[in-house]
Amino acid sequence: MTAVRFCNLAPPCGSRPPNGLPFDGSFHGTAMIGTTAFDVDVFLTQDGDQVSGIYSFGAGFARIEEGRVGGDRIAYHWSLPPDSGQGVITMEGGTYKGTWGLGRASSGGGSVSLTRVP
Repeated sequence: MTAVRFCNLAPPCGSRPPNGLPFDGSFHGTAMIGTTAFDVDVFLTQDGDQVSGIYSFGAGFARIEEGRVGGDRIAYHWSLPPDSGQGVITMEGGTYKGTWGLGRASSGGGSVSLTRVP
């Protein structure tokens, strides 16, 4: 029997149901920060080529803003005050993999691997 994983992060109040677009809905996975792995829950909203969202990896709640879809990839700005940076996530089959960085860098801070939560 396969265990079903549920996202611990609820959609924002007043949000609409997922629309089926690739970067829309609830996701769960692992975020690497340096050499430390953290469980991460992500909720994304995709409207056309724009993506925004929230995520939590146990150190509070962060925001994904100004996300832009280009094919099977998004480039985005993240913020978890007082820190912020850039990131990219690419859809590879049923997995979403990416990197993130501080400031204007979209790599160098760590990586993320996500799967959609049904």
